[in-house]
Amino acid sequence: MLQQSFFILANLRLHSQSRKMQIQHILLAETSFMHKLTNKYLQQDNSVADLYKWPLSLEGIKQAIQSRNQFSVNRNLLAETLQSQYNNVFDGFAQNTENKLVADNISSLQQENTFTVTTGHQLNIFTGPLYFIYKIVSAIKLAQQLKDKFPENNFVPVYWMASEDHDFEEINHIYLWGKMLQWQTESKTAVGYLNPKLLENTLAEVEQILGTRPNSSEIISLFKNAYLKQENLAQATRFLVHNLFKAYGLIIIDADNA
Repeated sequence: MLQQSFFILANLRLHSQSRKMQIQHILLAETSFMHKLTNKYLQQDNSVADLYKWPLSLEGIKQAIQSRNQFSVNRNLLAETLQSQYNNVFDGFAQNTENKLVADNISSLQQENTFTVTTGHQLNIFTGPLYFIYKIVSAIKLAQQLKDKFPENNFVPVYWMASEDHDFEEINHIYLWGKMLQWQTESKTAVGYLNPKLLENTLAEVEQILGTRPNSSEIISLFKNAYLKQENLAQATRFLVHNLFKAYGLIIIDADNA
């Protein structure tokens, strides 16, 4: 379970064990989270129908699949690039059985009937806001659902790393049990090139706060292997996210690939 892999969800797990949780479903339109335009799209309001090509439905996805079949893409180059990116972080990546689902999904990209369900996010340290996790989980779940609905096709979840982003202030901090922890360093380049070893002091603060909480030693070990042993933040984030989601076949792509 993801709760056993990451400290934010482990915190939720502690609360769920202490008391029975009540779940209430609230429509997005009844919250202030989404812009009115987004709500209209989600509700399939006719007033915004001319702003998108396919309806938000299984039929719309079917139409999108048919359209993508007519779009030319160098699938072999994509698969080769992804394999190279993973090999830069993990020695013998494809030969490790723990990576089988991801390696198989990368290979399947060479097939004409394979489609991706892609989400993207910045390289927030320690994954940053819980929204980061939700986006990836949503992509994984949708890929599974589409495979059930369209079994003749393959659907693979993809996390697109925004490694070329320059907004360091948006990724350099986390909130952990009410305390803000911030990475104090200068950034004059794309965040993917930052040296993650400079996170050592911030990681020490995380370790101190986690203490002996459930799964803390496993989490800290994962963070240290990610941030203190990788060459740059892009590779560190790949290492971290891969170890969290490799059991679900998540592909991670770094578009900043020269």
